[in-house]
Amino acid sequence: MGKTMSKTRIQLSGVLAVLAATAVATPALAQSIFYDNSLPAHSLGEFKSMGSLQFGDRIQMDLAPGLYPLTDFYFEYYAQPLAAGGGQQAIFRIYANDGPVTAASGDQSTPGSLLFENTWLSQAINLRSGWRTVEIHGNGQTITVPDSFTWTVQFTGLQQGDVVGLPIYGDGSGGVDVGSSGEDFWVYENGEWASYSLTSGTAANFAARAVAIPEPSILQLVLLGGAGWLGLLAFRRRS
Repeated sequence: MGKTMSKTRIQLSGVLAVLAATAVATPALAQSIFYDNSLPAHSLGEFKSMGSLQFGDRIQMDLAPGLYPLTDFYFEYYAQPLAAGGGQQAIFRIYANDGPVTAASGDQSTPGSLLFENTWLSQAINLRSGWRTVEIHGNGQTITVPDSFTWTVQFTGLQQGDVVGLPIYGDGSGGVDVGSSGEDFWVYENGEWASYSLTSGTAANFAARAVAIPEPSILQLVLLGGAGWLGLLAFRRRS
């Protein structure tokens, strides 16, 4: 299926608030792509829609176990022609995979600690019809994430007849180009996370790319020794 991709760009201008709300800036170090499932040639021309339910993908960056500064993240969505009137939006979130194992989770740890949400500072991702890319750029600032985390999207404000979903990509063998991701995906419903698979048998790897800094930092050591942490990120939207 052919597609013309349009982009929404969100420029980050803050840093993670860690433990005692101490903001730490990360030096300008080498950045690389450590997860990638976004090559146009690997688009399967299909997407998964879950209505207004929150859903997404657990990904493993091509990095050793640890905490890393995430500087950029990209994801795609597809929206069929949307009903007039506007108000359709997306909420983007990042979770640590530190939630409980449940009967619905397929013996996996569920998404737990919420590390980032774009609505925290009242910044909206307004939906538009067609194949779209949302770009989140660090501009020298970072969100600190584990080497494996879950990213999700929830589509809100949908009107009757609106269909919006996440495109599915693959490298031809059920995997991704950089890093890894399982064949299932997460859905949050009835107050808990559940592991789902596509009825087609295709690996449910949604289009995304993660850019991080591989070097260790004092921030990582602080987080490793902490009992808990929350993310707070200031950003402005660039058209």
